Amino acid sequence: MPHVLWQRQGPREATIETVRHEVGGKGMVREVSVYDAAGNVTATRTPLEGHAAEGMTYSFKPAEPAQARQFDAEVADLVAYLAFMTDPSATTRVRIGVWVLLFLGLFTVIAWWLNREYWKDVK
Repeated sequence: MPHVLWQRQGPREATIETVRHEVGGKGMVREVSVYDAAGNVTATRTPLEGHAAEGMTYSFKPAEPAQARQFDAEVADLVAYLAFMTDPSATTRVRIGVWVLLFLGLFTVIAWWLNREYWKDVK
């Protein structure tokens, strides 16, 4: 699915690091590709000594931090709204649930005390 809010998110820089076997079996190599906000790539290749774990990692860094913070705040608000809309009565249920648990705790203490009073002469 496409990222429908990509324009609001703003430009980002991507860093992709790959560790793999070099072609020809000469050892391991680490390739780091950095994509700037315009899409231009800067790649570096470094041979590794010994045996390293193969894999790929990536990270993103916003090109405009202020716009990224604004986007994060807007997405947080959107998620909070959608979570509320899925169950608007959740806060009411939590508030009632606290009172129910307090009542059950009090009732348990009273029932335990009453049971002790009824059975004290039987023992």
